[in-house]
Amino acid sequence: MKPKSEYSRRILLDRLLDTSILKQLGLLVVALFVLYVFSILALLIFCWQDACLFCSEENLSRGLLPLYLLLDPNLLNNIYLPHSGHIFGTGFIIVSTVIYVLGVVVFGGMLISMLVNGVNRRIERHRDGDISYLKSGHYVIMGYDEMVHSIILSIMDRDPRARILILSSVPARVVMEKIGSSVARGYKERIFPYYGHRTIKDSYGKIHLESAEEVYIVGNRTLPAHDAINIECVDSIYNYLKPFKDYPRTITCVFEDLDTYGAFKTTEVFRHLAGMGIDFVPINFYTLWARKVFIDRRYKSETREEPYTYPTVYREPITRDSEQYVHLVFVGITYLGVAFANEAANYFHFPPFRDGRTRKTVITFIDKVADEEMPLFVTRNRYFFSVQPPEYRDLSGNGRDHEVTIPEMVSRASSSIDGTLDVKFEFIKGDIFSREVQDELCRWAGDEKQDMSIFLTLANQKFNFAIGMNMPDDIYTRGIPIFIRQDRSDNFVTNLRENTGTFTYSTLLPDRNNVDSKQMKGRYANIYPIGMDSDSFLGGDDSLIQAKLINYLYSMKAAGKEDEIESVEALSLKDEGALKAFWDNVREMWRGTVREGVFQALPVSKKWSSQYSASSIPIRTASLHAMRGNQDDDSPLTEEEVAIFSEVEHNRWCVEELLLGYRPPRPEENKYNAQTPPSRNSLGRNEDLFIHSDLRPFKDLDEVKENDRFIVGMTFWIRDAASIIKSRGLE
Repeated sequence: MKPKSEYSRRILLDRLLDTSILKQLGLLVVALFVLYVFSILALLIFCWQDACLFCSEENLSRGLLPLYLLLDPNLLNNIYLPHSGHIFGTGFIIVSTVIYVLGVVVFGGMLISMLVNGVNRRIERHRDGDISYLKSGHYVIMGYDEMVHSIILSIMDRDPRARILILSSVPARVVMEKIGSSVARGYKERIFPYYGHRTIKDSYGKIHLESAEEVYIVGNRTLPAHDAINIECVDSIYNYLKPFKDYPRTITCVFEDLDTYGAFKTTEVFRHLAGMGIDFVPINFYTLWARKVFIDRRYKSETREEPYTYPTVYREPITRDSEQYVHLVFVGITYLGVAFANEAANYFHFPPFRDGRTRKTVITFIDKVADEEMPLFVTRNRYFFSVQPPEYRDLSGNGRDHEVTIPEMVSRASSSIDGTLDVKFEFIKGDIFSREVQDELCRWAGDEKQDMSIFLTLANQKFNFAIGMNMPDDIYTRGIPIFIRQDRSDNFVTNLRENTGTFTYSTLLPDRNNVDSKQMKGRYANIYPIGMDSDSFLGGDDSLIQAKLINYLYSMKAAGKEDEIESVEALSLKDEGALKAFWDNVREMWRGTVREGVFQALPVSKKWSSQYSASSIPIRTASLHAMRGNQDDDSPLTEEEVAIFSEVEHNRWCVEELLLGYRPPRPEENKYNAQTPPSRNSLGRNEDLFIHSDLRPFKDLDEVKENDRFIVGMTFWIRDAASIIKSRGLE
């Protein structure tokens, strides 16, 4: 066993050789000094007279002779063929030759090796993501999973010249290999991986985080502590940015758990970021997919440049005169299914029947363990179900239904809002392949009044595919859309749909002599993939722009400045500077206001309310155009139309608030029960405690109903103004 000291010296030497080029050059200087001393001593001992004669002939300083002997490539020529014809002694020739050879070996070999090593190390550092090239104006993605690919596509869609830095503990070579095999491969030259951990602030300075345009905190959603680490990352970013004057304009953070994500809808966890002028945007993989299917209605395939279009969940836009209602069936009570159901409840609201009955959007869960999953779902949304209890049926094959008790913490409320909610939830316990459940699916498919869609949201994509391929015939022949969760690729489901073809279907007429024939699409003409990791992030979504404009309209109305709101035509004629000033004012209102020198952020629940209102605009517009009988009629709403859709908007708002966690007031908490006018008494402040007195029928509201009327009347203004903002690249 070697002595410890020698072992330590070898480690020190190896680490020195593996370090920076400057330290390696320092090692070369040390070697030069050692050889210089050795050369002086050798010349003094063995051949000093000849050395002095050589210096005289070459007009060279004696002190520089060792360097000359070490470094001059013509040395041997000058020794063996001196200019004066003098022949030097054997000692000088031998010593000079030894010194020269040492110089060639040490400086020729070491210097070349050092330069080659430096180049190789630079290449390795580049490949390993140890070099940051971007100084400002770049986009930063922290962490890596398959969701990153769709974020890249979204950024490039908005900014084709964007430069993206990916900070990740995943090896840079792996990141670039995966990006090269995905739909983001066309942007490899503008993507720069950097190796580091998203919670360690030492990396932030190296990637110039303070100069980035936007930051996306992704992490790895498969890790159990994903959400906690991302929250820690946001805190670390805030602490790092505090000393700077310029910040990224947006921090977008991914949360995997629906409960964690839900907390950000009602609580301003990172209020300090708003004070710095940074928009904090929490997102969730499952709700992003719900928005993609219900609102954006498109998905990107790896094998096709243009995106595919999802069908609407209503066959035709629903009006007051139609008897249709939307029925969404979710097979599997999973995160994806729950997220889709919650988002659907926030979006799909339609005009009431002419007799005043509200339209029901029915959301059904089918699961073998529905009796176990339902209490958790109900508890998560306790205030919604305290007003409107869920329906439960047992179709598991035991021949009877039995009641599942609502958790005690979800007390049944006696509220003035009873009977006004236009969304209904039901839970069915049963196997999707059982006869009882399949008979129920066929009964629903045959009901001409319901527009049914089926969502296969089990965690195992193999089971989803098997179910989607083996539905009852009535589901396929009636064209019921089937949305099948797929983890990564849409290719198989999309190819089945695209290549299903159209066929002639013939049947005998009652007289048995004639045949009735009609064209029918193939069995899998209405299957669609959802939930792919690499196509989750929304690109080109206008809802956030529209939400900020809705908040601007509310603020202007509250200030009595409705007359100062410019028309769409006036906005479209503004030059870049004037339009930017308008949009900056809208964004400042979105962040909050300064009152008496203190910054007060806009409550986060108000932001979410505006976003859900904005997301419902396409659905509201479709119903409005259908009522007018003209899809291109964007004329201002009539008084009757405003009245109808104001009630729809209030019904939507009631469902939204209950799902966010607000509850109707008890009699002693209700501001409408006070002697003073509701707008003047202090009971309205109970909203801070999630108690909202406006959770009541639209007809029973006070002047606050004018807010709904005002926003509904500005539907086309919101849509068109957002389009102008986006087209000018100001979002």
